[in-house]
Amino acid sequence: MDATRENIALKELERVLARHKKPLICYSGGKDSLVVSHMVRRQLGVRCDVISEVSVLFPEDEHDVYAAAELLGINPAYHKELTPQRMAEVAHQFLPPAQHANSRLYTLRHIPTINRHIKAGGYDLALFGRRRQENTVPSGYYRRSQWNTWSAHPLIDWDVSDVWGYLDRHHVWRPRCYSNGAKQLRTWVSFLIDAHSKSGISSALRALELRWPPAVHELATYYPPAASYLARE
Repeated sequence: MDATRENIALKELERVLARHKKPLICYSGGKDSLVVSHMVRRQLGVRCDVISEVSVLFPEDEHDVYAAAELLGINPAYHKELTPQRMAEVAHQFLPPAQHANSRLYTLRHIPTINRHIKAGGYDLALFGRRRQENTVPSGYYRRSQWNTWSAHPLIDWDVSDVWGYLDRHHVWRPRCYSNGAKQLRTWVSFLIDAHSKSGISSALRALELRWPPAVHELATYYPPAASYLARE
């Protein structure tokens, strides 16, 4: 772990937090949001509200998102944007064969929840763990006009080795999927999207059914390929 990079991120967090009266941590439970949450809560000792979008997670991963938050001493407001009813309305926008599916899934799952929460709570700063290595991030600190607030990304220039180094150095517990080789915390929808890109929809649905059967049955109510798959089975 690059201690200099950690110190720079902490100083940037202190600077940004000093400029805002009501910050909000956007916590997914993934490796990067764990780092930011730990920095704010444990290293800087700042108490602020936290939001977490947990819809369409695999059950064990959702459990671990809650567990990690408890260990960090944060109390997120949990939201489930993509209810089955909402999924039925918007699934055509990101389920295969939709283009740019994972990006569209992020937009439909996270952005509406964060946007509403910021407006309802009057927050003036949203803290994220997004990094340029894995995400599109314009800068480390900027104003988002559509949210009427500011966004901060203190890990913007970190690479993944910095993230793991930080978590190891500070003994931060992380969801068990990472111990099984996962590179990121994924939803069962993104699991299906990624499997489809590698092997086609039938194989992807079979893999999802092996991973978590209820997901395929939920999909079958509004996604024709899933209904056809179950009918053949």
